[in-house]
Amino acid sequence: MAAYSRGKIALKRSLQARMQCLKKQRISPKAEAEFMCRSGLDSDLLKVKYINRRIGYGVFASENFSKGSFLTEYVGERIAPKEAEERDRKRKIKHCYLFYYKWNGLRCVDATGTDRIGKYINDAKNGDPLNNCVMKLLTVENNPRLCLFANRNIERGEELRYDYGETNLPWRQVCDKLFISIVF
Repeated sequence: MAAYSRGKIALKRSLQARMQCLKKQRISPKAEAEFMCRSGLDSDLLKVKYINRRIGYGVFASENFSKGSFLTEYVGERIAPKEAEERDRKRKIKHCYLFYYKWNGLRCVDATGTDRIGKYINDAKNGDPLNNCVMKLLTVENNPRLCLFANRNIERGEELRYDYGETNLPWRQVCDKLFISIVF
């Protein structure tokens, strides 16, 4: 993760103090998401950790979160779908941080070049017990923002996972084949 400048550290401390005041006022998760989107910072209550060679990194809760809580924003460069497909074709790294969404047509966020933690949250399809958050599209200052919220209570130390929204992901197919071979 990238180091912060003195100015960014000071901003982060003042925003943390502001968030403590807002939490005491019991603001809604949506208002918290809007505030954090405007701040441009990630929560200190989430930590990126290396899992293994197959999975890579993941994001873990360092505190308990209740159902409905705002977790983080998925941040990156907003690009057109055609540009995303071109980048994906030319990409030399195995990890893809493209997230497609609908907002006045099909859009894409490429999180490859960012150090924000949202890109490290792994996949778990709906219905999987590991799935504990959901992506929601919010409009903040007339811009689309992709925000993750807890879809159930999340315990301290638990990895965050959400459904990427695609059914033909390679790791899902491998898992489904393994499950079929074990069952039959």
